[in-house]
Amino acid sequence: STLEKELTVGARDAWPAYRAAVAKAREELSDVRGELKTSVKAVSKLQRELAQKSVQLQRMTHAVDVELEARQGLEARLEEQQREYFEATRRLSQAAEVEKALRKELGAVSEELRVVEQREAASKKLASEMEEELKAVASQVKVAKQAVKLLSSDKKRRFWPWR
Repeated sequence: STLEKELTVGARDAWPAYRAAVAKAREELSDVRGELKTSVKAVSKLQRELAQKSVQLQRMTHAVDVELEARQGLEARLEEQQREYFEATRRLSQAAEVEKALRKELGAVSEELRVVEQREAASKKLASEMEEELKAVASQVKVAKQAVKLLSSDKKRRFWPWR
């Protein structure tokens, strides 16, 4: 170094100052080398930590991607279920309308049945009255036949001159 050359070439009275300067330079060099070594160790440690953090980041990114995929799948399923729910609700309202119409029609048919049953009861009553009248007429016919028979057996008596 320059100081060592001046030490060998320079005056003797400057030697102690040169030696002190060289010692100081060596001490500073040693300090710088120590700091360099510490810095290299720190850089190495930081690089290892960076690599670890990078691996952790990749793992977390993968986990987030998996969770995002799962979430998107769940959202898709939710949308599908909502569509199915709305479709079922629509079909249910249609079924309710059909049920309402059928109940209305059933009410109308029930009313018609009631009217028909009333007519049937009236017809049965009329038929029974007609049957009673026919029985009465039949008995009158029977009595008339008997009277004709009685009258026809007695030929001397003629009630009908035109015969």
